[in-house]
Amino acid sequence: MTSASPRFPMLKRHARWPIPVLLALSFPVFFYNLGNYGLVNGDEGFYHRTAHNMVRSGDWLTLQWVGQLRVYETFMNSPIQTWARAVMISIGGYNYWTMRLLSATCGMLAVLFTYKLARQFMTSAESFLAGVLLMVSFQFVFLHGARTGELDAIITLLFVWLAYSFVRALRENRSFIPHHLGLIALLMIKLPVIIMPVMIEAIYFATTPKYWAHVKRWGLTLLCMGPFGVIWHVYQVYDLGLQNVLNVLTLMADQASGESWQGGRRGRSTGIWMNTISNARYYGRILLFGGFPYILFVPLALVGVWRHRASRRTTDYLKIIVLTGLVNVLFFCIVARRFPWYVIPSYPFAAILAARFLFRLDRLGRGVVATILLGLAGALALTVTFQPAVENPFARRAMLIAPRPHLGEVAGMEWWIFLPVLTAVLALVVVAVRRYGRRLPVHVLPVICIVLLIGVGGARIGNGLRFTNHFSKTERFALQLKRKREQHRPIEYPLKPPAHTAINLMKYHFGEDFKLSNSVQNPVLERPLRRSEMPYLDRAELKKQLSLTPSGAKTKQKSSPKNSKKRSKKRTKEGSKKSSKRRASIDASGSDAPPGRLVQRSG
Repeated sequence: MTSASPRFPMLKRHARWPIPVLLALSFPVFFYNLGNYGLVNGDEGFYHRTAHNMVRSGDWLTLQWVGQLRVYETFMNSPIQTWARAVMISIGGYNYWTMRLLSATCGMLAVLFTYKLARQFMTSAESFLAGVLLMVSFQFVFLHGARTGELDAIITLLFVWLAYSFVRALRENRSFIPHHLGLIALLMIKLPVIIMPVMIEAIYFATTPKYWAHVKRWGLTLLCMGPFGVIWHVYQVYDLGLQNVLNVLTLMADQASGESWQGGRRGRSTGIWMNTISNARYYGRILLFGGFPYILFVPLALVGVWRHRASRRTTDYLKIIVLTGLVNVLFFCIVARRFPWYVIPSYPFAAILAARFLFRLDRLGRGVVATILLGLAGALALTVTFQPAVENPFARRAMLIAPRPHLGEVAGMEWWIFLPVLTAVLALVVVAVRRYGRRLPVHVLPVICIVLLIGVGGARIGNGLRFTNHFSKTERFALQLKRKREQHRPIEYPLKPPAHTAINLMKYHFGEDFKLSNSVQNPVLERPLRRSEMPYLDRAELKKQLSLTPSGAKTKQKSSPKNSKKRSKKRTKEGSKKSSKRRASIDASGSDAPPGRLVQRSG
């Protein structure tokens, strides 16, 4: 482990202080008023409702959502996390606390394990900074993150654990069993994601010859433990039928390849490259928005990560950190289907790289440090002008809080006034640094930079925590309707919910009591459900009503040279219409689960 150096001696005196301090800081970030605000995203309502259905039915093998047997989620999102939520509901009741407690706990553990991973090759102060930077990552906390009841905080924790346990098993010749238990847990929580850690470790082995002797031990352990990870999936093949499972895999492959890869102007390859470039720009804006401001240092950290001579231990851990952070982003740049929360597992590794770079600023010299600080100041100011602020992260779904660059007002000034003022201020800073910078101790500049980053990031988190008592118009509408029904007051149907209400939020609030229209973009409450129409069904009934259609199935037609051009143009138009409809349905649902034919529709 890195030995202590004379820099920042007060921070390094006690090696045990970071963990209790991180616990004290992260507890209010992740748990303050956790159950006091309403449903934010449709996914957290889906996971919570399916867990509640398990508790009330006693059937812990069925993922049911408002009268639908969710075959896709049953196979792809195996229900370990649903069982954990069901246990919490059994103990603590059906409320918003039990909806989010698992994600918040995993978020706090991710901060602690980020510290543990960084501590393997960095000092306690540097590792502590990495944990704090993850804690002030806006997207990791709020947007489909630890303060909402989805899977992303759990997956982030598992990614950190896999990186930590993998290199530790290699370097210290430990058993791979703890590491492979993490792989099995990931496989049983989100099946498609398992591709990334396996790919990362394969690249690691291929580029590190000194560990080739461990490949056999890694593979044998996986071979022995692998069957335990696929027990659930084998059971589903037996219970649901092979064809239904193949339909799920076909749909997943279709989403991975993506409609946007097909039909490019210059052929298929053009579509692939345009899609990859578009995704790279999209996720770049997401990362800038979600990890601002420390994310600005990550490109610099990547450039200089091996600039200075490092020990073998440091090199081993840096390699897995860089690989994990980059592969997660690059994987989803290639995959056509995109959502902003896909890059959340990259934040711990970005925080470690940024922390390591910041503590080495004083080695670069005053001129370089002054230039970096000026660049940071300019980036902070410019980002304020084009980065939309999120006043209330609980008021809109994570998919809708997307950074869209625009120039707006800053402190009451228009951008064309603000930019000249900013230029003048930066010029004064340059003059001051050149004149007085040599008199400052070399440690002052990194300290100023670190305090600035933590202050800005913490201010974003603190501003979001001000709105933890928020309830949406849809929930207030549901409460008013409930009171009317309890008071036996007349209600005229159909009822229109507040505008822009996603279909999954509608199903969560009203699907158990009302007949909903089939419209995805403009759902309405048609009438109350009769007792015989209640959406909860047992597994046998759900399987009986299940009707799966292979994704992309088409009827065969005879082709003729005469009409081939007409049919190709028609297919192109129909494909564009279908893709636009699918995008509209996904935007309206707000769910990571695919809408459509792979579920049994109620009514």
